[in-house]
Amino acid sequence: MDSPSPIFRPRPVDRQPIFNAPPGTVFLCATIVLAHLARVLLPYSLQHALIERFAFVPAAFLAQFGPGAEGLSAGELISLLSYALLHGDAMHLFLNVGLLLAFGSLIERRIGCARMLVVFVVSCILAALVQAFAVGSVAVAVIGASGGVYGLLGAAVPFLFRGGSNALTFIAVVMGINVLVAFVGVEVFGDGAGIAWQAHIGGFFAGLIAMRLLMPGPLLRRG
Repeated sequence: MDSPSPIFRPRPVDRQPIFNAPPGTVFLCATIVLAHLARVLLPYSLQHALIERFAFVPAAFLAQFGPGAEGLSAGELISLLSYALLHGDAMHLFLNVGLLLAFGSLIERRIGCARMLVVFVVSCILAALVQAFAVGSVAVAVIGASGGVYGLLGAAVPFLFRGGSNALTFIAVVMGINVLVAFVGVEVFGDGAGIAWQAHIGGFFAGLIAMRLLMPGPLLRRG
């Protein structure tokens, strides 16, 4: 009797798909990628208009609290999150999406989709606020999901390190790298765009604290 064709052989139960990121992380990554594609396919004038409208600009945000200001505006409040959907170019996009895929998957598997999204959103918002109050009334557009990504990285610290000293060392290294970037004055992607390192630090600690609130108990477990 002929042996059965390989096409009819049952799939091994222990084989895992290559791409098995949880749905919330996939949705978030897809939203960011689609937002970027939708923008770059528009005429340049409209692309620039979208950046002006939805990027986070510290000067515009802080102007709401200045003398004679009319108070908080819906547009500036929206920009606290919408800036995370905008990216300068493909490299900027893929770097953030790649890190989001890694750390978003880790956090979502630990605490679920809804709470992972809460961590990301809160980190994006607080990252923007830290950037604004750190640099003051600077009329520079801040774009990119790095604040939220750093938030997920901060949220991952309790899961990546069992020892409290190891976790604190990792936090110190992350902060040190960002401070070094500030002193060196790194330009990214060759277009004169800088790194919003203050937003990175703000997002990181926002995620670290958010995870502490979402998961009561010792934040840094000691081995």
